[in-house]
Amino acid sequence: MKKIYCFVLLFIFSVSSLSAQDELGTQIEDVRKSLNQVDLNIIGLFRNGLSGGTFFFKKRIIPKNYVELNAIKLFRFRLHVNEYVETEEPSIAYEIGTSYYENQFSSSYISFGIEKQRSKRGLVEFYGIEATLGRRLDRVNRTWLNSFSLGAGNESYIQFNEKRKDRSTYISLSPFFGLKYFFNNRINMGVETSFDFAYYFDKDSFSLTEIESQNGVENTRNVSQLESKNNFLNFRFTNLRFLTVGYAF
Repeated sequence: MKKIYCFVLLFIFSVSSLSAQDELGTQIEDVRKSLNQVDLNIIGLFRNGLSGGTFFFKKRIIPKNYVELNAIKLFRFRLHVNEYVETEEPSIAYEIGTSYYENQFSSSYISFGIEKQRSKRGLVEFYGIEATLGRRLDRVNRTWLNSFSLGAGNESYIQFNEKRKDRSTYISLSPFFGLKYFFNNRINMGVETSFDFAYYFDKDSFSLTEIESQNGVENTRNVSQLESKNNFLNFRFTNLRFLTVGYAF
C-alpha cells in the first residue's frame, strides 16, 4: 500500500506540473462532447485480484437552460461484488486435532449519486455526494476430531462442529471529492477520497455441537449457541478510497 500512495503523490505532482506548462491535458469542453464515462477502481485489483474491482458508470446531465463553460454534472452509478471460498482439509484422516475448515465470504454494494467535474486544463477536480446500500456475509464452518479409538468390534470418536455466521447490512451517505487527469478527451486517471456516514445492521450467530459416536451410533449435543444483533452509526474518513482508470465516450 505504501507503494500505491507514493505512486499517487507522484502522479498528482507530475500532472500538476505538466498542466501548468500546457504540455499535456485536455479542456473540459472537449470532455463535454462525451455523454458517458466508465471508471474501474484498480486499488481493489491490487488487494483482491479480479474479484476486488469496483465499476463506475457516469452519465452526463444535460441542463435545459444554464450551462457552465468549465464544468459538467454527471449522474453516477457504482457497483461492487466480491465473493470467495477458502477450504482446508486434514492431510491425515482420523488424527487427533485434525480439522476441516471452510470460509465463505461475500460482499456487494450499489451506489447512486451526483458528481460535478470542473477544470481549467487537464487536471479535473470533482466532488459530489452518493448514497450506498451494501451487504456483507462471512460464514465459517469448522469440524475437528477430539478423540478416536479403533479396536476389534469397537470404533468410537468424538467430533466437534463449529458454525459461525456474521451478517451485516448498511446504508451510507458519502460526500466525496478527488482529482482526475484526462490524457486526452477519452482516457483518464483519477484519485478519490470521501467521508462516510453509515448505519449498520449487524446480526451474528455461533454454534458448537459435539458428536459422540460409539460403534456407529451417534449422539449429538449442543455445547453452545449464541445470537446477537447490533445496530450502530459509524463515521470515517476513507483516505485513498479509489484509484481509477477511465474512459469517456
